[in-house]
Amino acid sequence: LGLVIDLTNTTRYYQLSDWKKEGIGHVKIRCKGRDSVPDDESVEKFCNEVLDFCSRRPNTKKYILVHCTHGHNRTGYMIVSFLVRTESISVTEAINKFAQARPPGIYKQDYIDALYMYFNENKPENLVCPQTPEWKSLPDPDYHGVSVSATDNYTDILNQENIVRNEIMTNDDVLGDPIPSNQLRPMQEVCYQLLKMGKG
Repeated sequence: LGLVIDLTNTTRYYQLSDWKKEGIGHVKIRCKGRDSVPDDESVEKFCNEVLDFCSRRPNTKKYILVHCTHGHNRTGYMIVSFLVRTESISVTEAINKFAQARPPGIYKQDYIDALYMYFNENKPENLVCPQTPEWKSLPDPDYHGVSVSATDNYTDILNQENIVRNEIMTNDDVLGDPIPSNQLRPMQEVCYQLLKMGKG
């Protein structure tokens, strides 16, 4: 094991010093969980961390451990996003690949819908979201880093979240992710060269 990427919104699961003692790197990318899919900046950071780790150790057999609270939805969202970007496969293929490695895979419909929307792919009509595992029941101990008791009003919590829907895109929709500041200038220069313009 060479790197741990922690997608939880809490620090209570383990001590960072435990990883450091073993010479294992640790990256924290706080993701809310529940019905809030990881934001674009978190996905970008995740992909960059994985690519950076792999480029620094091209010939070693060190692994990356990615986890959220249960290892399905946030973890799956990030890994599927990475696979689509780096392996030139469809969202459906990446979702299936993750589900085979970590059954039942991503089981929250809004996460699956958000992936198709994010990559501007049509979701297959016959795609069925896996059933929520039997072991998964409320309360979830990792909602915004605090324990949620079984008596809390979940309707209020869920109504406050931003749930992404699979909608048809128009010409006016903004596509893509924010460009990281360290990549902005090189991308501008490539555009100038392609458009045969002088530097701005």
